[in-house]
Amino acid sequence: MKVMLLDNVLKLGKVGDLVEVKEGYARNYLIPMGLSIFATKGQVKFHQVRLEKTRQKYDEELKVLSEIAKSIDGIEYSVERKATDDGKLFGSVSDKDIKKLLVENKVDVKNINAIDVSKIEKKIGKYSCNVIFAGEVEAKITINIKKKEK
Repeated sequence: MKVMLLDNVLKLGKVGDLVEVKEGYARNYLIPMGLSIFATKGQVKFHQVRLEKTRQKYDEELKVLSEIAKSIDGIEYSVERKATDDGKLFGSVSDKDIKKLLVENKVDVKNINAIDVSKIEKKIGKYSCNVIFAGEVEAKITINIKKKEK
């Protein structure tokens, strides 16, 4: 089934793209969520003007997000956690903890889609993680986990 996207859908396409998807995905998810419409000639023509404005707005947002990403790219943030003498953590460092660190350092986190914490182990040390803005813009930061002194 051919649909036209009204919003950016991760791993599918951008606003205004005509994509081929399975009928169930379109009818049960994309269309009810307002992410797409059936791609008929009349619908495509009707939405073209609106989509051009949306694309321009999206491009401007990407410029702003890339500036934010450049500002935090390569920065090292430190976090203290309780740990054993071996260096194993009693808890873990989650994406919420990293967002909190970014807020403390005056970074606007409302535009962050995801933070990849899969490489962070439950041990003391330095780990890199990706901060993903709007699906296309990424920044790589370093998280230094230190032992919390009693």
